[in-house]
Amino acid sequence: MVAGGPLFSAQRERYAYVDHLVLNEAELTLPAFLRDLAAGRAQHLYTTQEFADLRATPIPRWDLIRMRSYASMPVQFSRGCPFDCEFCDVTAQLGRRPRTKSPDQVVRELDRLCELG
Repeated sequence: MVAGGPLFSAQRERYAYVDHLVLNEAELTLPAFLRDLAAGRAQHLYTTQEFADLRATPIPRWDLIRMRSYASMPVQFSRGCPFDCEFCDVTAQLGRRPRTKSPDQVVRELDRLCELG
């Protein structure tokens, strides 16, 4: 069993029964897990304190989903937040410095969504 995402990153101690935790930003932790898995030596925990450069993030593979099954589709533009709201864990997981995709990335992503829509 492999798990990742905000829930597991925030409370990994609650999921000791999960075989492999791939935490934080997948651009940084998923490649190491996949290499180790292919080599037959996957570890329990993959994590980092670094943050991904969103300008190097590829466009999502929107062609892998049925667009007509969704009423809307979010496009991620940024990660991180300079604020410290007591009800939010964004800064704990994604940092205080906002990081953004380039305008060209966002336009290409929206173009691809429109083609599939």
